[in-house]
Amino acid sequence: MADIKHRNIATLHGYFTSHHYNLLIYELMPNGRLDSYLHGRKCGDRKVLDWAARYRIVVGAARGISYLHHDCIPHIIHRDIKSSNILLDHNMEARVSDFDLATLMELDKTHVSTLVAGTFGYLAGPVLRFRGS
Repeated sequence: MADIKHRNIATLHGYFTSHHYNLLIYELMPNGRLDSYLHGRKCGDRKVLDWAARYRIVVGAARGISYLHHDCIPHIIHRDIKSSNILLDHNMEARVSDFDLATLMELDKTHVSTLVAGTFGYLAGPVLRFRGS
């Protein structure tokens, strides 16, 4: 992860391991997580995003995911894209983060078969249809 350099992927600065914890140290994102803007605990906690900010965030997140899937070597499948894994920098630019469930795609492969992973409610439609059968 430390080798990934893209403006819409959170930069990993280091890590810490101990008997009790494994921590990843990312760059500071002063505007926090996207979910705090969308799902504030109380109505008064919600921060308002204008349409320009919303557009910038969604395009940035899509660019980050596209980079992981197509341009990053090896390709990376995130497997847990959700609003709490989209961080916002000082300019409200989106940065994809939290690669706990990510899987690498071998260069000669076009598909990856793994167990279903991710947060229920944020799973891709085809995955949900498969789970229901």
